[in-house]
Amino acid sequence: MQLLKRFLPAMLWLIILTVLHCLPGDEIPTGGLFNIPQLDKVVHFCLFMILVILSCRVIDRTAINPSRLKKIYLTIAISGLLYGIAMEFVQYYFIINRTFDIADMAADAVGSYGGFLFATKRYIKK
Repeated sequence: MQLLKRFLPAMLWLIILTVLHCLPGDEIPTGGLFNIPQLDKVVHFCLFMILVILSCRVIDRTAINPSRLKKIYLTIAISGLLYGIAMEFVQYYFIINRTFDIADMAADAVGSYGGFLFATKRYIKK
């Protein structure tokens, strides 16, 4: 049950991310705040930072030494980035009115790295 409590937020967040990435382009809101230039990059950064943080929380930190834990967190961050890259291809090939955007992948990478840095500082005791 403890594992489920730690695992569930990350899984729900991954499902939310997948749904958001798979929305057709004409269903994404426009106007108002959504007209802020590059707002989607900020959103990508935040979404992936949260994904990595929640995923790092799944790991039982008491049973793993800090250097190994940091490597696991880095693997999680890289996995988050690879997921973001894969979703860009999904959008390009399978989702109506969505495009492939390298800048989105860059925002995913920076967000994943930000999540890694946060998790490392917050969850790894020296």
